[in-house]
Parts: sequence; structure tokens; C-alpha cells
Amino acid sequence: MSTGVNISEYQVYRTNLLNRKAGLMEQCRAVTGDFTKLEFDDSSVDGVYAIEATCHTNDKDSVYSEAFRVLKPGAYFSAWEWVTTDQYDANNAEHQRVRFNLEKGNGLPETVSWHEVIASLKRCGFEVIEYFDGCEQGELPWWNSVNAGWGLRGFSRTWFGIRFTGALLWTLEKLGIVSQGMYEAQNNLQCGADMLVLGGKMGIYSPMFFFLARKPSTAETS
Repeated sequence: MSTGVNISEYQVYRTNLLNRKAGLMEQCRAVTGDFTKLEFDDSSVDGVYAIEATCHTNDKDSVYSEAFRVLKPGAYFSAWEWVTTDQYDANNAEHQRVRFNLEKGNGLPETVSWHEVIASLKRCGFEVIEYFDGCEQGELPWWNSVNAGWGLRGFSRTWFGIRFTGALLWTLEKLGIVSQGMYEAQNNLQCGADMLVLGGKMGIYSPMFFFLARKPSTAETS
């Protein structure tokens, strides 16, 4: 049984609803919880993975230590993290602006570097098996799918698509058809996407930093 942990009750509800419809409730389920305070017994879990989730805290020790606690000895923890790269300069005002607005638009705290991710894993007791930046792989730039274009996928990211979506949401909000704040939320998301692309083009940001770590076996720690 695979168990997903999510702090959003609505997302947990939707996950379990879709799992039930697909006949997968015997294989996987979702529960409401805080990944810094997991409600699992010590050394009770066969494996842990996270995909673009633990980026929502910059206190990596708080979540990595919980993964370490609940894992069985010898079990593995893998994740995809959002990180700043070696090209990011904390003293560069433009780098700071791009990172801040990227974080604002994606609902993130201050992003840590990939070095801090690896250091945190080691502080929490993990053996780091492998790590790499997925943005450095592939034939096309990773931000290509987020970039504007005149195809079906990229239209909403064009100047016209952005203005059309904004005007539509503004009108629907004024008419009371959609909730108040939707227009502002769309603007924030748009800014986040723009800065994500710019951060990628500048080479200062990666949403695809992968690591594989292992909790040492009992024999190794004795």
C-alpha cells in the first residue's frame, strides 16, 4: 500500500475520489498530514519519495529528518527539489528579483541551493547515493514547455493569451461567477511562470534537482 501525505484536505479528498473510481484503493491512498510531523511509527516505511513537494519548506532538516525517522533501515528516499544553481549570485539584484517573484508566483519560501539539500540529507543521517540536475539533461531546454508559443499548449502564455485570460477572469469576477481574488491569483501565477522561464534561461534556477539517499542499515550503525 502506497500512502500519499498532503496538507490540503481538498487535494486528499480528490486523490482518494479518483483512486476509488480507478479501483486503486487497495494499492494507494492519501491522508491529510504535515510532512514535518509524519504520523507513522519509527522505522515502519519501505520507501519515501517526493516530487516537487519538499520545495515548500526551506527548513530541509525538518522534512528530511522525518523521512529518515519513518524509513526502515536500509530503505531509500528520493525526491525532485527546486533549487538555486551555482550560477545564482545572492548579491546580484536581478538574480534576487527573479528568484523572489518566482517564489511568490509559485507559493514557495526562499529557495535553498542544491548544496544545502545535500548537506541537509547528510546532517539527517542519510547516505547520499546519487544526485544530479535534470535541467542539464535532454535535447530541449526544460523551460521550453512553459514558454510562450502559438501552438495549443503555448497559446495561453503568449501576450494575447495572457491578456485574454486576464480580461476573462476580471469580467467573471466582477459578475460574481468566479470567486473574488481569481484575477489577482492568475496574475501571480503568470508572474511565477515568467520568472521560472527567465530563471531557467539565466541558468540560476532548477525545478528538477534529483537525489537518491539511503538510511543506513542497523548493522552499519551498530
